[in-house]
Amino acid sequence: MGEKPGQFTVQAETIDDALSAAAQLRATDGLDPKRVFVLGHSLGGIVAPRIGQADPQTAGLIMLAGCLARPLEDVWVERARYRLSLKAKPSAEEEAWLAGLESTAAKVKKLTAADVSSSALLVGAPPAYWLDLRQHDPLAIAKD
Repeated sequence: MGEKPGQFTVQAETIDDALSAAAQLRATDGLDPKRVFVLGHSLGGIVAPRIGQADPQTAGLIMLAGCLARPLEDVWVERARYRLSLKAKPSAEEEAWLAGLESTAAKVKKLTAADVSSSALLVGAPPAYWLDLRQHDPLAIAKD
């Protein structure tokens, strides 16, 4: 991972390592290189189609809890709202946490290519990360 912190992307965080691991497994004695699958959970499930697209030697993809059809920031908010709905009365702190999450999700949605060089962090990641995640349609890639 040689990029600057503000240029950190999903490609560098997850995809490059998965591609390397699959290649190493195919080169491992005793393993059938034609039977190497990639399993991704959550974010890994979202980017699994990109991994398969980048490595046509992958035998297949297993996607668990990956939101292929909706933006990740929408899923965060939905999950948070659901979690709080299970409580009889969420605390003021929990309500503030939800409001902060909704605000952050709105900021992620408003990012444009002009923001790519910013080093501001949204949920611990720079705009380059969120823009990298957004520029690929995992459902369309999975269909291919």
